[in-house]
Amino acid sequence: MNHYSMLRTIFFSSLIIIFAAACGGGGGGDPGQPEPDNRRLAVTVNSGGTVTSSPGGINCGSDCDAEYSDNTLVTLTATADTGFSFSSWSGACSGTGNCELRMSSNRAVTAEFTDNSGGSEFTVSVTVNGSGRITSTPAGIDCPGDCSEVLLQNDQIELTATPDQGLVLDFWDGDCSGNQRCALRIDSNKQVTANFAEPGQTTVLVENYSAPNDAFALGDIPNNASGITWHPVIEQYLIVRNGSAAIYRYSEDFQFLGVISVGNVTNDTEGLAYVADNDVMMVSEDNQASKLDIDEFVTNINGNVPVSQRYRLLPPAVSNKGLEGVAVRAGDANTLNRVYAVQEGTGTNSDADMRFVYFDMPSPDPMVLLSYDDNLTVVEPFDAQQAFSSVVSDLAGMVYDDRTGHVIIVSQEARRAIQVDPETGAIISQLDISGASQFEGVTFGPNGELVFVSEPNSIRIYTQN
Repeated sequence: MNHYSMLRTIFFSSLIIIFAAACGGGGGGDPGQPEPDNRRLAVTVNSGGTVTSSPGGINCGSDCDAEYSDNTLVTLTATADTGFSFSSWSGACSGTGNCELRMSSNRAVTAEFTDNSGGSEFTVSVTVNGSGRITSTPAGIDCPGDCSEVLLQNDQIELTATPDQGLVLDFWDGDCSGNQRCALRIDSNKQVTANFAEPGQTTVLVENYSAPNDAFALGDIPNNASGITWHPVIEQYLIVRNGSAAIYRYSEDFQFLGVISVGNVTNDTEGLAYVADNDVMMVSEDNQASKLDIDEFVTNINGNVPVSQRYRLLPPAVSNKGLEGVAVRAGDANTLNRVYAVQEGTGTNSDADMRFVYFDMPSPDPMVLLSYDDNLTVVEPFDAQQAFSSVVSDLAGMVYDDRTGHVIIVSQEARRAIQVDPETGAIISQLDISGASQFEGVTFGPNGELVFVSEPNSIRIYTQN
């Protein structure tokens, strides 16, 4: 071979080697790398759930890798197993919603799940003291009979106490208190007793309530908060404002929810009491009561008959000292709803006496004005001025206690609540209230707490000791 031929051979051999190296010649390279027009998605699950993709390809647990064409939009969905909850994404996604990825490059994502059971089991045990029954939601307890249930840590259970005919729930004891709802989050073994008793023979005394926290202001009411009631159907507090015929809505933890305007009634509105269904009774200084239909949506109410039922309970009061408080004893198949009302009275005007009256609501209401001097039977069972004047000098708000068959009346001048037998006027117990001035209304909250409202727009909550 001459010199020229040798150089040409070397030159072309070098080109072949360079081309082979550039192309990964010899069949070499990493077989695990995707083709240049595909992108790889790798998902990791730390146990406790699965991750699936749209479009398909990922179903992890089992299939945790997939390839997608460049720029494909992939949505990952995390589904927790029983006893677990989805916590968050990490890697190419974050947060707790679905994970959306544009596959412009290779991606890796991890789904984190939390074990809610903690691997722990606890027992809820209940006892019935007296004649009644305890049931649970979710089902599992129906005592007497089945009086315990094993639950996982962080489970929730609500217990309901149902007294036998003629009895009332006196109070919960153990891991629940009061006489309303018993709701438990399970973080240890729980023991609860429901105590049932006859009305009037319970151990509940208003003197055994105390305020664990300070009063707090309601900034949404400009002035003159005057009466309060808990509406259990819509689970809201309703507070009436004097001087405006307006009712303010609040959640259980007193978050402001809105205002209801009541038309065609006097602006001198003073007291509220829940009746039944969506019915609420409102009283005003002109000694009239109006039954209003209040659900979670209403913002305006026509308070005039025949849209709303109206009752006239007493003659016009002296010195603007008319009806201030109202309370309702719920009826049943054999008895009508009974409405109690108090005329304010005052310690500074002998012509404006305290008065206590009641009437039984017709069923159905005729939707006409019913009056004490015509077609409504109004009973004054005792002389309130004589019964109360040694203890209080005015009557500002009230609530009925179905555990005891008593009414609790608040006096703003005396800064005191009195527990009263509504048949005789006997004062059973007394509680001095503090933390604000001019307490005007009182109600029982959803957990048996006594909730007082003051005219300077403050709330003070007292709980049973």
